[in-house]
Amino acid sequence: MTQEERLRIIDRSDYDPYARMALVYMLLDTNKRATHVGLTIGTGPSARDSGTEAAREMVVGSFNAVRSLLDRLKLPYSIHAAPTEPANGLWSFSLHCVRNDEDLTRITEMEIDDEATHQEYGLMYGYPRTAAEAFSTPDALNREEYLEWRRNNQDLSTFAGFRPSRAHLQEEMEFIRRRRALIRQKCPRLYAQLQGGTGPWLRYYALRLLGAA
Repeated sequence: MTQEERLRIIDRSDYDPYARMALVYMLLDTNKRATHVGLTIGTGPSARDSGTEAAREMVVGSFNAVRSLLDRLKLPYSIHAAPTEPANGLWSFSLHCVRNDEDLTRITEMEIDDEATHQEYGLMYGYPRTAAEAFSTPDALNREEYLEWRRNNQDLSTFAGFRPSRAHLQEEMEFIRRRRALIRQKCPRLYAQLQGGTGPWLRYYALRLLGAA
């Protein structure tokens, strides 16, 4: 399967636009060796709009849909956690998609290595080295700074996928602009969906970035 064929499949897919965006980055950026796809939905009292069965259906449906998409793309992936039963009131799944068997071996090793760091994962995900090394340190934007940055850069922050650093913010924003241009050029339908910023995945995407810091 050619690169262009994969990009057309991704662009025409109705799966989560943020996961599809990450897949496009992985196909077009040799520094991005892996993509994480996952979803977690609560079933307890705090999740008033999502009962246990509704949460299960959404998570299991998403899990099956992304596996179907990756099979169509003929991309290898590693399932870290399948949605077989809720844990602590949460239905969830987690998997990593990669471009080749070598990267599949590496990401699988990292999944079972308790000493694998956020920085190592950040580099596998193709984040700028400056942002990966700053993650979970005082060098990264804190929660309040990150929220302000998103508010002030709504047209750009959607295309980031990582939390920027303080010292290298401008270079990292230029990195995001280049990635945004790739999406606009290669996957115009996906670009329009991301620009619209609608759908149930937008809230999950923002909370995931906030909670990961």
